[in-house]
Amino acid sequence: MKKDAFWELLNLIFCKLYDEKRRFMASTESYRRKFWVGVKELNTPEGQKAVATRIKNLFEELKANGLYSDVFDGSEILKSSDRGLAFVASELSKYSFLDATVDVKGTAYETIVSNTLKQEAGQFFTPRNIIKCMVEMLDPDVDTRILDPACGSGGFLVMALDHVRKKIAKRCFPEDDDLHLAERNNTPQVNELVREYAETKIFGFDFDIDLKKASRMNMVMSGDGHANIFNINSLEYPNGSKPDVPKVGEKVKWSIMKSKDKNYSF
Repeated sequence: MKKDAFWELLNLIFCKLYDEKRRFMASTESYRRKFWVGVKELNTPEGQKAVATRIKNLFEELKANGLYSDVFDGSEILKSSDRGLAFVASELSKYSFLDATVDVKGTAYETIVSNTLKQEAGQFFTPRNIIKCMVEMLDPDVDTRILDPACGSGGFLVMALDHVRKKIAKRCFPEDDDLHLAERNNTPQVNELVREYAETKIFGFDFDIDLKKASRMNMVMSGDGHANIFNINSLEYPNGSKPDVPKVGEKVKWSIMKSKDKNYSF
């Protein structure tokens, strides 16, 4: 049941993140947390059932949100018992995922994914310090198009996106010092520019359908740039039998048309 437990945990993490993001979504209703566990709820069957109902309803709301239609197909359900769900939710509710740094979230996420999906298949992640070094050498900005042809769970793409996020925040708030800029990283203005960049300029390919989904979830946690993660075999492209092969060309054309290099003779 290891793989089932893995996806269950990822879905709950996603629920927690979505609940935090709801605070910044345009809505006529005032924001109230839905991903929480009361002290008395955790230890009674009635309380555990209330927690499970609240979070399962949140998960259905999340799946119905058009932003995440590329991540969920709509058939997913939370299968944990009320007691199990309440326990895991109580542990996750202690943390703020939006305020956590990309390094912290990335290390935790990739440890979970690696132990479940990759090592069993003889696949291993590039160490995060190597990824960080590569991104700093590349030094991407808002005009840089990036492709990871074997993206795994998206670690390189997430690190590149975070690098560009910091540049966007600096451009939006040029008077702020580094300490105050860190607090601006999740403002609506910065988030929208990061989302536009990610959906236009960042691409990831992987031949493993599970890693495609894991990568998309990782990208959403880092800035909603999940639209250009494709299930293809990079060594076969533009041939191959993977389902996303026909989708890549149109997305690349769209990316070029939205870029400064749109008049370049490719």
